[in-house]
Amino acid sequence: MRPSLQESRFPYGPAIVFVCFFSWFYLPGDEFVFFNTGIEPNWYSWDVFISYYYYIVVSVLIITILVASRTHWSILIGKQLPHSEIPAALQLTAFLYIFSVAAAYILFIPLSYLSPAFVQWWYLDLPPSIYYESGSYPIVANIMRFISLVLVAPIVEEILFRGLLLRIWVKKWGLLGAVFLSSLVFGALHADPIGACAFGIGMSILYLRTQSLYLPILCHIVNNVVAWMHEAGYIYFYGPEYEYTIDTLREEWYVGLLTLIISLVWLVRFLSRPAQSREWKLPYT
Repeated sequence: MRPSLQESRFPYGPAIVFVCFFSWFYLPGDEFVFFNTGIEPNWYSWDVFISYYYYIVVSVLIITILVASRTHWSILIGKQLPHSEIPAALQLTAFLYIFSVAAAYILFIPLSYLSPAFVQWWYLDLPPSIYYESGSYPIVANIMRFISLVLVAPIVEEILFRGLLLRIWVKKWGLLGAVFLSSLVFGALHADPIGACAFGIGMSILYLRTQSLYLPILCHIVNNVVAWMHEAGYIYFYGPEYEYTIDTLREEWYVGLLTLIISLVWLVRFLSRPAQSREWKLPYT
């Protein structure tokens, strides 16, 4: 019988980290595939294609690890969706979203003075969640982008980071170490690393608390829908050609302060509640 993921001598954890970071900067064969599929060659079609191509590569990695380690996918998914936990989980998701907004301002406003070119490249020049070109919104591209953002990304990322990487690193680093390190990698692969890392920790807690990956996936979907609506709100109020600049980021410092205060008050109120004793563990351990 082949050893479990935690006991295997093959460095699955480093392999996941390497593939994720390498693919984030370079996807082998992407241009060849794109220009030989008959897709209309424009910037938003390329952006949609790259998004799906990346998640296909990551999905192949997940399947390869599961097959190589003879691990059934149900081991990662765990129990059925715990409906009684949904209200509390959605509250946690709301808190994490507000905190991520605060964290982005706290991180990038000071950085915008130290290295404005980096902030522009890393944070402000990201592909939009809603495409607009030549006076119209390309319907197919926007539908595909929405599906990628609110369905594909949450499912693939939760399986990869909570289902696989967290489980793999528990044996070596312990439960808390695995939560922190897997969330750190998750955060480093996002434009807002502090907020994304905190989100990863929150989703890990949900996974360990309920032994079900369905709840983190649901919360991840909700988080990404809110992020999409956030961008849609800017388009609605300021128009599709509105450009968010470094000056705008600096002028909105009060948004960061307000969301930080809300986060701190929320956190204090949560910590003042009586602690509920419940064992945190991976599914089927």
